[in-house]
Amino acid sequence: METPTFFAELAYEPERWRAIVWILFWLFLVAALVWLIVWLLFWDDGESDEAPASPERASAKKKEPKKAKAEKPASAPKGDDFTKLGLAAGTGTALLGAGVTKYSQIADWSDDDVSANAASFGSENPKVDFKDLPWKANALANGVDPDSVGEGDAAFGPPHSAPDKVDHDMVMAKNFSGEDVKNDADLGVVYEKGVTPNHEDDLSAIKGVGPKISKELNDYGVFCYKQIANWSNHNVSEFAERLNCFKGRIERDRWIPQAAGLDCPDSDDDFSAATADEAASQFADELSAGTVKQDEVYGIVYLKKPDEIDDLKKVKGIGKVFEGKLHEIGVYRFKQIAVWTDSACQEFSKMLTFKDRIYRDNWLDQAKDFHDKKYDDKL
Repeated sequence: METPTFFAELAYEPERWRAIVWILFWLFLVAALVWLIVWLLFWDDGESDEAPASPERASAKKKEPKKAKAEKPASAPKGDDFTKLGLAAGTGTALLGAGVTKYSQIADWSDDDVSANAASFGSENPKVDFKDLPWKANALANGVDPDSVGEGDAAFGPPHSAPDKVDHDMVMAKNFSGEDVKNDADLGVVYEKGVTPNHEDDLSAIKGVGPKISKELNDYGVFCYKQIANWSNHNVSEFAERLNCFKGRIERDRWIPQAAGLDCPDSDDDFSAATADEAASQFADELSAGTVKQDEVYGIVYLKKPDEIDDLKKVKGIGKVFEGKLHEIGVYRFKQIAVWTDSACQEFSKMLTFKDRIYRDNWLDQAKDFHDKKYDDKL
């Protein structure tokens, strides 16, 4: 009998046949799945660098810019609020970006700086006079509102121009009698070289002068406020050149009105503060009514704003800013100032730029006169 072949045996063993078919089916399915995965991983839609689908597509791809990484924006520079100078917010931002961050920097602008910035920013600030920016910035740098500057604020305000002519011979006769001074054609009244003056002021108390310039002024024979207070326009130009500071600096810093404010030579002798009892006697009715109190430091002060208040700015040396400080403390009337005690004068002097101004300008006598004129009541 003939031995059956392998396929013949399969024909008689259907279970073995079905097993082989299933094995082949699963092998085909796995192979197809692997091929699909590989195709998906490496498919580039014909746009690979090695074989671009078309020249146009390849060119477009090369020109496509790469996305820049998002960078953290730089923080805006911080500085003073230039809108207080009347400048537009955009101008202030531009100045900050250019490194101008402080009022003091604008206060130091030269005439050329003013012109350059007016040309750059004038169109967006049509109501701003750029010539005023340095002095206003100087005021703000010292904590003074430029809009509140009054005649009593000698150190602040628009540039001060000296008179064209000054009779220096008369100045010498009136203020320097018996002293070794001369009338210099360029420098005004100066002490002779090598002379020790009878009186010497602290010239560095003038804002804008400082110890270095004070020493240079001494070298030229200038030792007193009253010498500077009597400079002519020519004197200012001459000192500006010799001190190596532009002429506008002396005018802008208002050396002359500052010196005049510091020098009131004849008022100290007549100054007489009131006693606490004298002050109380002048306000007896108000003290009884409880509308005022007698403060150990500030003298007579109102507990609330009275119906009738006086214009304290009429007193030479009191500006709008200082008047506001007096109101905050409770001082509203000429009569209150007229009866200030020694302690009140000393305390209020501490609040002033020029500490001895109350005594030099004799605020007490001024207040008495203004009270008498307004109320016809002689204190």
